[in-house]
Amino acid sequence: MKKSLIFFIITSFVEAACLSGPKGTLRQGPGVHFPELWEVMLYSPLKVLEEKDGWSKIQDSDGVEGWVSNTSITKKFFCGSIKLEKSRLMNKKGYALFDQNYKVLKFKKRGVLALSQTGEKIVIKRKHLWIQ
Repeated sequence: MKKSLIFFIITSFVEAACLSGPKGTLRQGPGVHFPELWEVMLYSPLKVLEEKDGWSKIQDSDGVEGWVSNTSITKKFFCGSIKLEKSRLMNKKGYALFDQNYKVLKFKKRGVLALSQTGEKIVIKRKHLWIQ
């Protein structure tokens, strides 16, 4: 009797995205007729889990899932969110606080050069950011 092994390869669609405007409304499903869940802010790092009819099912830095219009997000750059209560800035005096969002400008040897929502450039330790 001849035995055969069959391997199944399961692929999942996960892509990084960022909120590209000041605010984005997350919904229970892919469309404006679905109830609103909450709002995410500029440079929120997101994981795109699925796309359907001009909408993306996303997961935020807390692991919460919802749907957002594709016109509200970009995949052209990375974003990060501070994952500690506070993180000392590497290029100036001060701290970045928990859940603040940044646009990643450049990955450096010792940290990440990032842009705040107010346009300030900072350098922060890579391990202190949840980056998508």
